[in-house]
Amino acid sequence: MVASRYGIEGAYKHLASERDLSWRIGGTDGHDVVVKISNVSEPEGVVDMQVKALTHISERDPALPVPRVVPSLAGAAYEWIEDESGSRHMIRVLTFLSGEVMERIEEAFSARTRFHIGAMVGRLAYALRDFFHPYAGNNVHLWDTSRALALRPQMAKISDVSVRQLCEEIFDRAECFTLPQLLKTRRQVVHQDSHGGNILVDPGDSTSPVGIIDFGDLRDILEIR
Repeated sequence: MVASRYGIEGAYKHLASERDLSWRIGGTDGHDVVVKISNVSEPEGVVDMQVKALTHISERDPALPVPRVVPSLAGAAYEWIEDESGSRHMIRVLTFLSGEVMERIEEAFSARTRFHIGAMVGRLAYALRDFFHPYAGNNVHLWDTSRALALRPQMAKISDVSVRQLCEEIFDRAECFTLPQLLKTRRQVVHQDSHGGNILVDPGDSTSPVGIIDFGDLRDILEIR
C-alpha cells in the first residue's frame, strides 16, 4: 500500500502510538519515514490541521526540527484507504526524526534541558503565530485552561474535605476572575503537548533537544501573558 501510493519501500518497525497505527520504514534510499494510519473515529479535520500546520512551520522556520509531510505519488498530503471491513482510514507519511525520546533518558531532566526545550517550543509557537485552520477550535482537551470549569463535577469524587474545598476555591476564582481575563487575550494555535514523550534529545548531549513530534493535540488556545 505504501509502495503503491508513495513509492516507498523498506523494512517496517512498529511504533507505539496513542491513537494511530504507526510504523517506521527504513527506506531503501537511506531516508527513513513514518507511516501513520488514523483510527476510524479520527475526524478528518484533526489530520488536515496537522499536515497543514507542519507545512506552515517548514515555511516559516525551515530549521525547526519537526517532521515534514511526505506527499503521495498523487501529490496528496494524506489519502483515504479502506480496511477489510470497509471502514475508511486516513494514511499519511512523515519524515523520521533521529534522536532519543527524552522520557527514556534520566539525565535529560535538568534545568538546562528545560531551558532549551522552552526556546524550541517558543520558536514553534512563533512559527505558528499566523497559522489558522477551521478545526483549530474543535480539537478539545480538558487541560486547556479556558475549559477548566468542565472539570468541576469531578470534585464530587474527592473524599478529602479540605482538598475538595481548596478545589472549589480555585474553580470559583477561575470562574469569577481568571477566565473572564483570558477572554480578553489573543489566541493562536500551539502544540500544547511538548512533554518528555514528544521531545527528542541528542544521544550525545541529553540537554540538547533535537526534535518535537506528535502534533495530534494542536489547538487554538488563549495566550496567557
